[in-house]
Amino acid sequence: MDLDNLNDDEVNELIKSLKNPSKLFVIDDINNELSSMFGKIDIDEIVIGIIDNIEYTLHIFRGKRESNRYSINLRFTNKYHQLIRIDIGSNHTNPDNTQIIGDHIHFYSNQYPKRDRIAYPIDISDFPNVSNITDAFNQFTLYTNIK
Repeated sequence: MDLDNLNDDEVNELIKSLKNPSKLFVIDDINNELSSMFGKIDIDEIVIGIIDNIEYTLHIFRGKRESNRYSINLRFTNKYHQLIRIDIGSNHTNPDNTQIIGDHIHFYSNQYPKRDRIAYPIDISDFPNVSNITDAFNQFTLYTNIK
């Protein structure tokens, strides 16, 4: 698989493929850190694809002052292309100038050199409670099949 030029089917396959954190109990550790009500969160953890052996970095970021604005992404560690990212509490302008107002999701797209340029509104059935970062993180791990 060419991680610099994935098609939509390959992106969907990678999102659905089973992945494991490289350290035991990492999901519990992340949940403990996320449960803090305030303050900056900046977490990077390595996740390994079970079938394809791809190394991903799971990244969670929340600024110091804006507890309702955060981002969670899964990127290829050696390429820095993001496979998937949710952005909560911010807007986005797509390359065609369409505006996404509010919470949105990015999927890897080979249409632009920066693979995460296109965003879509978040489907509430996939992420029903993004107002809580811990709930959103748990839904993200379900959506991306991180066990």
